[in-house]
Amino acid sequence: MATWEHELREMFSMHDKDLSGFISKDDIIVMLLGAEKDDKKDPLFKTNLKFLIQVIKEADKDGDSKITFEEFKEYINKMLQNSALGTMPIDVFPMVCQNLEIADLLNLSKVGGDFEKICDRMAFSDFSKVKISNFKDASKVEFQRRNSLEKSSISLEKSEDWQEAILKCRKIKEIELDLAKDVSTSQIFHVLRKSQLRLRNLKVNIRDGEKNDEKKASRLYNNCIVLVSQHRSTLEKLEVSTSDGQWVSARLPVHQNQLHLEYCQPKESEKMQNHSLAYNMFHALLERRPCADVTLEIESNSDANLALQRAFQIAIPHSNRRFLEVLTIELGNSLQKMSEEEMKTVILRHVDEFHFSTPNLHHFKCNLPHTSIDLSLECLNNQIREQIEKSRKSPTPYISSICLRSVRCS
Repeated sequence: MATWEHELREMFSMHDKDLSGFISKDDIIVMLLGAEKDDKKDPLFKTNLKFLIQVIKEADKDGDSKITFEEFKEYINKMLQNSALGTMPIDVFPMVCQNLEIADLLNLSKVGGDFEKICDRMAFSDFSKVKISNFKDASKVEFQRRNSLEKSSISLEKSEDWQEAILKCRKIKEIELDLAKDVSTSQIFHVLRKSQLRLRNLKVNIRDGEKNDEKKASRLYNNCIVLVSQHRSTLEKLEVSTSDGQWVSARLPVHQNQLHLEYCQPKESEKMQNHSLAYNMFHALLERRPCADVTLEIESNSDANLALQRAFQIAIPHSNRRFLEVLTIELGNSLQKMSEEEMKTVILRHVDEFHFSTPNLHHFKCNLPHTSIDLSLECLNNQIREQIEKSRKSPTPYISSICLRSVRCS
């Protein structure tokens, strides 16, 4: 949708028939009769002409019988403020705003006066979620109100509109980015950095583009990392996904010492670059927010060991490992096809590879995907403790609990 300024200019040009840059009595006559018609005896013509001449007098501030664009704009805005909408009770106006599209609210706020104040303080603050998608043919920004599923969209091509809308919607708590690697995203991140938002949820999906543009992809990755760093003190949920199937989601309540991370490993053809993106984005969030209690949920259709390895690396930066006290690993349904021996190998390898670097870890819990298994869990727990005694010099007591999945009665 066009901006209010653009719409006013279109209205002005409709009246400025001779393209002189101002509206005069001659322009009004041409508009009423047409360029070639001359029927000035028509009673309707006389009535309309008299009315429009009066409009010219009211809008003409300097008395030169001509209306400039600035005079025209001032008159229209004043007329709107004095309209029925302008005299609407203050408690009714917000309810009207709740049914307006975001672009209409922008136009209304540009009228000035009480319109702008109410829109800024009440109407724009009702939007809590934004989704930005960049496609070659249909790039858009979708705004969603706090208690509504309906979305109000602005095209990314209307750069002034969507940028101003994001800057005005200061109560946005959730942003979803659906971005292609080969399309420029610099302006998007510039506006997000400029905004005064305090995000709680951030969801990022990176799509492979039609072209392999490594420079744009690299800038996109860096911008994502910077955005997370900017909001790491307020973020409670971060989700990152890529075209190859990798999906990582973390819940990290503010003022709590807990992290719950879900990791879905893609097919074996996964690009290392995509893992690096997730690794760096989550570290930008977690490096200054160490957690004592961490839960990892793992799903994998190929290499369970690799999935667990990467999930641990993403969830616990090396500088935070000394703060870890309780680690819980939930192995998902996709791992049920693993044999008992394979499962045992994955767990022992994980303990051997990482638990020596967690000196204060005192309880390791692992919930297997099976409801029954031909493997002695007591024997497995003993093997884990033996490994820990050999690799760790920490005096911290260490307990491991390997459990089967509970059978749920329907």
